[in-house]
Amino acid sequence: MLLAHTLAAVIFTGSPAAAIENLHAGERSIVRVQAQQLTPQQAEEEAKQKKQREERKAQEKAKGDQDRARAEQERAKAAQEKAKAELEKQKQERAREQERAREAQDKQQRDQRAKAAQEKAKADQDRARAEQERAKAAQDRAKAELEKQKQERARDQQRAKEAQDKQQRDERAKAAEDRAKADQDRARAEQERAKAAQDKAQAEQGRRDKDARGKDARDKQQRDEKAKAAQDKGKIEDLRKQERAADPQQKRPAAAGRIEEDRLKEERAKLDQDRSRIEQERARLNVETKQKEQSGRAREEFGRRQDRLKEEENRLKAAEEQLKQREERTRAELDRQRAREGGLQERREQLREREKQLGRAERRLERLEDIQKQRTERVEQGRRIIEEPDRRVIVKDQNKAGIIRHDETERLRRVTRDFRSERRTDGITVSYFARPDGTQVFSEVDDDGRLLRRYRRTRDGREVALIDNRRSFRSDRPRWSVEVVDLPPIALRIPRERYIVDYSRASDDDLYDTIAAEPLEPLTRRYSLEEVRWSHPLRERMRRVDLDDINFEFGSWEITFDQMPKLERLASAIKRLLDRRPDEVLLIEGYTDAVGSEEDNLTLSDRRAEAVATGLTQYFDVPPENLVTQGYGEQFLKLNTQGPERLNRRVALRRITPFLERERG
Repeated sequence: MLLAHTLAAVIFTGSPAAAIENLHAGERSIVRVQAQQLTPQQAEEEAKQKKQREERKAQEKAKGDQDRARAEQERAKAAQEKAKAELEKQKQERAREQERAREAQDKQQRDQRAKAAQEKAKADQDRARAEQERAKAAQDRAKAELEKQKQERARDQQRAKEAQDKQQRDERAKAAEDRAKADQDRARAEQERAKAAQDKAQAEQGRRDKDARGKDARDKQQRDEKAKAAQDKGKIEDLRKQERAADPQQKRPAAAGRIEEDRLKEERAKLDQDRSRIEQERARLNVETKQKEQSGRAREEFGRRQDRLKEEENRLKAAEEQLKQREERTRAELDRQRAREGGLQERREQLREREKQLGRAERRLERLEDIQKQRTERVEQGRRIIEEPDRRVIVKDQNKAGIIRHDETERLRRVTRDFRSERRTDGITVSYFARPDGTQVFSEVDDDGRLLRRYRRTRDGREVALIDNRRSFRSDRPRWSVEVVDLPPIALRIPRERYIVDYSRASDDDLYDTIAAEPLEPLTRRYSLEEVRWSHPLRERMRRVDLDDINFEFGSWEITFDQMPKLERLASAIKRLLDRRPDEVLLIEGYTDAVGSEEDNLTLSDRRAEAVATGLTQYFDVPPENLVTQGYGEQFLKLNTQGPERLNRRVALRRITPFLERERG
């Protein structure tokens, strides 16, 4: 019956689920009907069976749920293991890809390094070849210049000799003319005396008839006139003798003086040798005395030898005193002889001055060659370090222009008095000197001579800061690195002739206005002196003066004496500025032309800037502490040419005070 109801429900509803639900509903209805018909015991038994059936269903359902859950776990575990295997496979694939990429990258880097090394080697060879060619060209030019100077000196000597011969001939002719004139004067005097005697005789004959009281007066007058005539005759004769002896006397003193000077030099050299021998003997005695036992005999021998050395020293002192007296007498005699030479000596001095100028030109070449010979070179932190004998250091980095550093206190040492320095325990050297008013100027430099700080201390203890460069010297900073400020090019809003002022064309007010002017553009911050030195775009913010009036000869940094007066107007403008603001700092920049090696041009430019600063202090009393110098070699050519050019061998000056940091220590 139940099956029939179920089939009927399926057929009627068309859905098995609905049919099952209807079936359960029918069962419940039947159970309720049966429960109403059953006895209590049957009903209890039926309920118990029903409960058992429900428990079995629940157990079966729970077991099915567990089986399904277990199956789900197994499926999940299988999926997880599959995902893990897939992930491991991907990871291995990625590792293989990375390994292949790393190998490809390493191969590319090796290829690049090999290529870069080849290019660098080729560039080094090209640079070395270019350096050799430039050096050879410079040597050829120097040799040609030296040969030209030798020829010029030979021509000057020949001209001087010809001029001297001509002068001697002229002087002999003049002496002959003077003698002839003296003879004529003497003959004229004789004629005048004869005429005077004749006149006197006539007058005497006319006066014989006069009073006898005038006879004594006339006799006395005649005697006086005869005596005067005799004196005049003697003077004329002496003058003739002096003129005849003039030529050999002019030649004799110089030769005699030179012979005497040579003899004195030889004697002094001999005295120096004797003194050196005595010093060596004393040193040897001291060494022998220390080595031997101090016995009585050794002491006696040592005493005797000491006595002999003292006697020898006393003899040398006496000989040296006599030599000094002879030198003084010789110098006095030579001075008198030179004074007697007169105009001839002046012309000889001119010739000597010309020879000195030629000699200085040769010595300049020798000095530059000496610097080249005394340079030492090493590689440090990937840079070429070239040291020169006077604490200048040239630093050359790869693919960058070289720079040169110098000790800022060396210039102060040369141009000031009572210069002192002391080294602190932290490696900083403090140098100072005092002014007549009691003000002291202090400079602090590190072991490489780089300026850390400069300031003045007045008599009342007040300090005026000039330069504070300590921020740029950190302990973790590489030793030879430079600080460069990257700025855009300046937008020039003033005429170029006011921006770069040519010294020879500028008035005194133009010079002052240029060095006292403010920056052409506002500054965003203050900078260290190192940043100012090495940052050309930063320095371009200030106007400058080009000293086109100072001419430097090729390969030279010396300012000749005749050019020193040209610095007077610049010195006046600087002192006028310092009178208003004593803490101003000015940078003197040196430049060269493009001829020669980079190292030679850097050292020449640096020394030219220092020569101008030294001249301003020594000749015009410009305070040295207000000046700093720096050479830039063949960078920033004024006239773009690779050949010799005087306009490129120049010095420039600009005010840098607005750039500088200043902190009290």
